[in-house]
Amino acid sequence: MPIIETLRRICALQPFYSSTNTPEMQERGRLIRHTLPDEFNAMSTELKAAMGPLFGAEFGVGASDGTGLKTEAPWVRIFATSMSPRPTTGWYAVVHFTANGQAVFVTVGCGSTVWSNGSF
Repeated sequence: MPIIETLRRICALQPFYSSTNTPEMQERGRLIRHTLPDEFNAMSTELKAAMGPLFGAEFGVGASDGTGLKTEAPWVRIFATSMSPRPTTGWYAVVHFTANGQAVFVTVGCGSTVWSNGSF
């Protein structure tokens, strides 16, 4: 499936959001966690070149649609491991979807989550 079609299908599933694992959320989960990352990985030659020799050598793709319960805001990130070893740390490019499925945003994300004394 071309990447644009995957993005469109995820957007079409967004209005059916549920925190439970409904058939729509199962499909969205497969698209977010497998299909879209696979499509970015298939473009790795071009993406690595765009990231330059230092960061391109550390190219990675990660994704989440929730841990346990589904999240309303699934994401896919493209990163260099030295700049962002995990989603809660560092800088990366991230694909976000609006809750109503009307838009896709590609932005620079910054993970800076710190757990301290029982809260973020």
